[in-house]
Amino acid sequence: MGNGVLSKIQDVCVSELVNKYINIPLKHIWMNDYSKWLKYCEYDICFVFSKTQSWLLYYSNGIYIDYLRKKYPTCKIVLYLGDLISSYYKFDVNFFINKCDYVISYDSEDARKYHLLYAPLPYSEVDISNDDGIPEFDVFFCGKAKDRLDKIYELYDYLISSGMTVRFFVTGVDNKCQCRTDIVFNKKMNYSRYLQYMKKSKAIVEIRQRESVGDTLRVKEALTYGKLLITDNIEINTREYYNPNQIYIYTRKTGINLEKFKDNKKLNFETVIFDELYMMLHEICYKENITT
Repeated sequence: MGNGVLSKIQDVCVSELVNKYINIPLKHIWMNDYSKWLKYCEYDICFVFSKTQSWLLYYSNGIYIDYLRKKYPTCKIVLYLGDLISSYYKFDVNFFINKCDYVISYDSEDARKYHLLYAPLPYSEVDISNDDGIPEFDVFFCGKAKDRLDKIYELYDYLISSGMTVRFFVTGVDNKCQCRTDIVFNKKMNYSRYLQYMKKSKAIVEIRQRESVGDTLRVKEALTYGKLLITDNIEINTREYYNPNQIYIYTRKTGINLEKFKDNKKLNFETVIFDELYMMLHEICYKENITT
C-alpha cells in the first residue's frame, strides 16, 4: 500500500471532525508516527499540544501520554488552549489537568476558574501574498458565529449605515438566521486566504465571546501588520500596547469616532512582540518554578 494511501487512512482515523461523530478504533497504531522524528534527539523534550491535537492525549484514557512518558521519561507534556473551554465539544479539562504536566489557557478568567496557567496567544509575522482580485476596503471580519451573531449583525449594520465598505464572512449560521444579504455565510476560508483579505482592509474586527476576557488573534494581527482594530473589548484600554489612534472600542451606545477613523491614514504603527507563551515554555523546560 502506497504512502499516499496510508497517509489518507491515517488522516481519517485521527480526524477530530470524524471522531466527533464516530469513534474510530485502533488510533494508537499511529502513535509512533507522531514522534518518530525525535528518535535521534539528545535533548530534554517538551511536547506542546494545541486543542486540535487534544483528542490524541485523551484517546483511550491517555494511552498516548503514557507512551510518551515511557519513551521519553524526562519529557514535559503541555496542552495550550487558544479558545474558551466552554466552546469546546465534550471537553474534560480535569482529565488533562491530571494527565499533563501543565495546561495553559489564553484567557485569564478561564485560567483562574480552572486553576490553569495563563499565557496570551502567541503570534509571529508571516509573508502575505497579494491577490489583485481583492479590492481595498475599510473593515474586515471573518469568524464563527458562536454566541455572538447578534453582536456581529449590530456592528455590521452600524458600519454599513456609516458608509463603510466591509467584508464579513461568518460561519456556523443556520439558514434561518442568515439575515444580511451582503454577508458571506458558511464559506470556509484557510488562514492564507484570510490574510490576503486582511491585507486589503484598513481595519479588522474583534468581537469576543460573551465569557471571554483574553485577547484574540485579531489583536495580534492588528498590532503585527499595522492595521486598525475595531473591538468590543472595553477593557483593552488598560493594556500596555493600547493606542487610541490604532484601536477603536465599539459599544452600542458610543459607536466609534468615525471622523477620526476615516481620516486615519497612519498604518505604520510600532510592531508588538508576543512572546509570553514562549517564555513560559522556556521556564517549564528549564526551571520548573511555574505556579498557577
